[in-house]
Amino acid sequence: MAGRASSGGLLLDHNRSWSLGYGKFVGNCSIFVAEAWATLDGLKLAGDSGHTKLQVECDNMELVNMLEH
Repeated sequence: MAGRASSGGLLLDHNRSWSLGYGKFVGNCSIFVAEAWATLDGLKLAGDSGHTKLQVECDNMELVNMLEH
């Protein structure tokens, strides 16, 4: 099912304290696509901010399984 969606997330430091937050409107898409955008944007933001060691958390098992393979 597709609908109007936004994506976003946050980056925490090694102490699990807030570091950066992000969000954007992604248009009409499925929940999977919105969560994929959120993950991609978070990885880009982390890389652009100089973070090299990351732990990604996501509650969409379909996306987690895709990223693990």
